[in-house]
Amino acid sequence: MTFNILRNFNQTVSIPQKTHSKQKRYRIHPLLIQAKENFINSRQIEEEGYLKPYKQLLVDITTSRACLDRSLAFASVLFRAFKEAGHNVSIASKDSGFRRPDIDERESHGTRGYNRYGKWSPLRPTVVDVQGMVLGISIVETSEDTLLHYVEGKYLREAAFRKLKLPKFMLERSWTTSKDLPTGRLRLVIYETYAGVSWQKVWQDTTSSKLDTIIPSIVEQIEKSIITLTQEREKADREAEARRREWEERWEKSRREDDRRAVEKSIVDSDIDLQKIIESWARVQQIEQFFKQLEQKASSLPEDQENRVRERVKLAREVLGTQDPLDYFLSWKTPEERYKPKY
Repeated sequence: MTFNILRNFNQTVSIPQKTHSKQKRYRIHPLLIQAKENFINSRQIEEEGYLKPYKQLLVDITTSRACLDRSLAFASVLFRAFKEAGHNVSIASKDSGFRRPDIDERESHGTRGYNRYGKWSPLRPTVVDVQGMVLGISIVETSEDTLLHYVEGKYLREAAFRKLKLPKFMLERSWTTSKDLPTGRLRLVIYETYAGVSWQKVWQDTTSSKLDTIIPSIVEQIEKSIITLTQEREKADREAEARRREWEERWEKSRREDDRRAVEKSIVDSDIDLQKIIESWARVQQIEQFFKQLEQKASSLPEDQENRVRERVKLAREVLGTQDPLDYFLSWKTPEERYKPKY
C-alpha cells in the first residue's frame, strides 16, 4: 500500500480536475494535501541538504528533497492507520500550549558539536489524540557524518568521487571534509506534549525492516503506552502541585517575615520620632525662655530701643515657625498609624 502511494504521490496531490480529485485524494491523509508543493517551496539549501519550506504551518516532517516523496507517503499511511484505530491526527491549535522538544536527526552524535541553528521546524506540533492523550508526532530523515571530497567548487560523496577517476594534478587540488548529510532513512519520534513529562518513543529504518512495515505495531505500542503515560501525567501533576504548595509556603513565610520586620520598624521609627519631638520641644522651651528674657530686658530700655528689640524678637519667632507644643505632638504617628500589620 505504501509503495502505491509513493508511486502516485505526485499525481495524487496535483490533479486539477475536480471530477477526479476525490478518486485520487482518498489515499492521502487530509493534512498532506498540497504538502509536497509547500515543502518544495523552500529557502535556498545546500545540495543534498534538508528542505526549509517558507510555510511553517505544515506537518512535522524533516526531509531532503530526495526523500520527500517517501516521507510524505509514510506520514499518510501512519496518519490513516491512527485514524482507522480511532485516533485523530491534526496540527495543534495555536493556543494549545503543547510543547515540541528539539528533534535530533543524527544517527550518531559523534564528536563534533551539534547546532540546530538554521534548521527548519514547524510552527506547531503535529499531534495524535489517543484516548484523550495528545501526543506529538515528528517524522525525520536521519543524517550521518559523511566524508566529502571538494572538487572544482562542489562537495562529492566518496562513491561519486571515485567514479570521476581524476588525474593526479586534480587530486592534488582536492581536499576532504565531513558533514552531516541526509541518509534517506526515516525515524519516527512520538513524544509527550505535556510539559511536566519527558517521554518519547523512537522507531527507525533498519537494514532488515522499514518503518512502513511496522505501522500497525507502532499504533498498538502507542495504545499500550497510554496507561503508563496517564500515570506519568498524574505523577507530574502531583509533583507540580507539591512544588506550588512549597512555593506558596515559602512566599507566605517570606511575607510574614517582611510583615514582622515592618512592624518592628514602625515601633522603632515611632519611638525615634517621639524622642525627636520631645527634644525639639525642650529646645523650643529654651528659645522661648530666651525670647521672654529679652522682652523683659527690653521693657527697661528707652522706647525706641524697646521697639527695636521687640521687632527683632518677632522676626526671630517667624523664622523659627510654630512654637505650639500641640503642633509638634499632633504630627507624631503611632506604630499602627505608620504600618498596619497584615497578620
